[in-house]
Amino acid sequence: MAKTAVTRMDAKMRKISTGQTNTIARTLLRVKDTTEDACNQYFANHVPYMVCVVQRVQYAAVSVGGSEVARIGPGLLLLVGIAKTDVPDSAMKLAECLSKLRVLEDAEGRMGRSLLDGGEVLAVSQFTLLADFSKGNRPSFHHAMASEAARPLFDSFVAALTTKLGRSVMTGIFGATMCVDLANDGPATFVVEA
Repeated sequence: MAKTAVTRMDAKMRKISTGQTNTIARTLLRVKDTTEDACNQYFANHVPYMVCVVQRVQYAAVSVGGSEVARIGPGLLLLVGIAKTDVPDSAMKLAECLSKLRVLEDAEGRMGRSLLDGGEVLAVSQFTLLADFSKGNRPSFHHAMASEAARPLFDSFVAALTTKLGRSVMTGIFGATMCVDLANDGPATFVVEA
């Protein structure tokens, strides 16, 4: 059956003239160029905000230097990137938003529960979320806030989320090279900007 499909495809390809083939190739090149231009323009004009990649997990753990420093059961893993344009209000706004995000499964198996209804939380700082590829294939991190200034904002975010939830929020070690181990539940992954 696969051989028949290939034979039919060959017959159709033979009917396409060289001129049609060249037109198709030129169109594909235009689409590629347009896509690259749009991508470059997006990165050049995008004003970054505090960004969080939210992953619903069955478990998540963070290790530094081979030693586990934090572990959670079912809940949310939060990868948090802080832009140099962020202010303390950004941290409060993100914490408010994430506390109410209804992405945890309810009794019917739908996304109907938020962290306010339960679930554990692990927050990990990740400046690479603010990578800029507008000048080529190698990322630039000029949109990310410097570590010394970002740490108090990350701590404010964790404190605000802890207050909203009324329970502790686990964290990695800020600025350390970390290994994050997780089982994504779903998979369910979301990007939230504040």
